[in-house]
Amino acid sequence: MTDRIGHARFTSLALGLGTLLLCFAAQALASNPPRCLIVSSYHSGYAWSDGELAALRAGLASHCRIRVSELDSKRRPAPAQLTAAAREIDSLIRSWRPDVVITLDDNAMRYVALPYLRGTNIPVVFAGINASVAPYGLPWPNATGMIERAPFHPLLEAAQTIVRHGDVLAYLAADTVTERRDLTALTQTAAPLGIRVVPMLVETGTQWIEALRQAQHAANFILLGSPAGIRDWDPTRARVAVRHDNHRLTLTTYTWMMPYAMLGFTRSAEEEGHWAAAVAEAILKGSRPSSIPIIPSQDWDEWQNTALLKAADIRLPSWIASVAKRADPQ
Repeated sequence: MTDRIGHARFTSLALGLGTLLLCFAAQALASNPPRCLIVSSYHSGYAWSDGELAALRAGLASHCRIRVSELDSKRRPAPAQLTAAAREIDSLIRSWRPDVVITLDDNAMRYVALPYLRGTNIPVVFAGINASVAPYGLPWPNATGMIERAPFHPLLEAAQTIVRHGDVLAYLAADTVTERRDLTALTQTAAPLGIRVVPMLVETGTQWIEALRQAQHAANFILLGSPAGIRDWDPTRARVAVRHDNHRLTLTTYTWMMPYAMLGFTRSAEEEGHWAAAVAEAILKGSRPSSIPIIPSQDWDEWQNTALLKAADIRLPSWIASVAKRADPQ
């Protein structure tokens, strides 16, 4: 009988100590939460980055302490500038010791993750790598994430139903690493559809407007890439040019380009941010990066700019017009 009482007291004491230790552990976790470092390729105020970061913050807010570091590569694109900024981020990684590093878009992978995190024990989650991870030697044991795939194929198929016998597409965008990679992916996508792509990569706002005018004679339709990185970009001048100097169907895969495009199948920064947050959470809970597959983005939204369509006297098929959201007139 005494043994039973003693055993019961020991069990009760053990359970009490276990509960107390769990409370201490919870308090310790609350006072010293895991650390998530987000390395953005671009800068606050750039629409794509803002969408990614908003989704990441929403997904990770209750799981880790968040810190953001920016390469600012749209405004400071010189390799020497990016290399210097990456060295500073590496110093931050060494001193702050994050539990997971999340890289957003190509330059964060190229200048930070590849030289400083490949082959380490620090988990890396990436988002926004355009088209392919092959240039970075991925997959790595300590990295996983999402490849950004622009919805070029469905957009071009839709465009061909609007512009009959359209076989020449002008690609008008900033002359940046990201846009050159998109140009390669676009050219590969367009070829099986019988479409030839004419590159129009520019460095200034004036060149952009001149290229738009040239495209009226050189192409059947125009795909507008991002202007981020274009010097003296003036949204007002660009909108006036699109309204008065353009009569070709203009397309885009970027939501913020809808003031200049008639039809958009736009990629989702929020999808990539939400995915990266979910993967980072899983890693913080014990999953290995190598156990989580690298996947391509899947989502897009359909948009129409009815004012520009009317100005160019172009009509969308009912199956597009009935589902595409309307961009606010600018």
